[in-house]
Amino acid sequence: MPTEGAWQIKMDQLQQKLEEYKERITASVEVLRTAVSRIPDCLLVLGSGLGALADQVGDPVVLPYDTLPGFSRTSVAGHQGRLLFGWWQNRYVAVMQGRFHYYEGYGMADVVLPIRVMCRLGVPRLILTNAAGGVRRNLRPGDLMLIEDHIGLFAESPLRGPNDAMFGPRFPDQFHVCDPVWRALAAFCAADMAIPLHSWVYAWCRGPQYETPAEIRLLERLGADAV
Repeated sequence: MPTEGAWQIKMDQLQQKLEEYKERITASVEVLRTAVSRIPDCLLVLGSGLGALADQVGDPVVLPYDTLPGFSRTSVAGHQGRLLFGWWQNRYVAVMQGRFHYYEGYGMADVVLPIRVMCRLGVPRLILTNAAGGVRRNLRPGDLMLIEDHIGLFAESPLRGPNDAMFGPRFPDQFHVCDPVWRALAAFCAADMAIPLHSWVYAWCRGPQYETPAEIRLLERLGADAV
């Protein structure tokens, strides 16, 4: 059984690790404040197959991930590993052209570091995109799905560990993780453009292996539509 002293040493180590993590975030924020003259309206994270959208960003300021303190490198094909700032559809945006994943060997704190950097910078909105596998039997390759809710029971939480006010409350509410106003706007835009758009539940697992047939059946019974 661990002694009181051993427990305190462990807590001190975790706190020191948290402080070092916060310093990485602050350092990245300072680099970005020097590189760009205004705060983006939104951060758009481009998932698999969508990297070419970054070419539509006008007057871009391009920052490779390896120039930003604390940012990791992506090893996934098609993920360029660049952060862009510029104009898109009359909005000043930040675009992550590729991201790094838990299954590449990074901890969840590293995976979400860019999001925390952008939040600290003052970016008020986040749009996430990715390619996923279908659980619902009537899904077809190329279908578009709007996430209305998610199941994350099988993945490590990025909130695990010491809590800090920089990252929000200890026990954040999960009732409206995906903003209902934004989801309604996305549905309206899709309908206006005659693009079929499903609004369903997304589940994620640790990977990198795909799910077994039994795991797919389990996710289906839990209410997941894609994984």
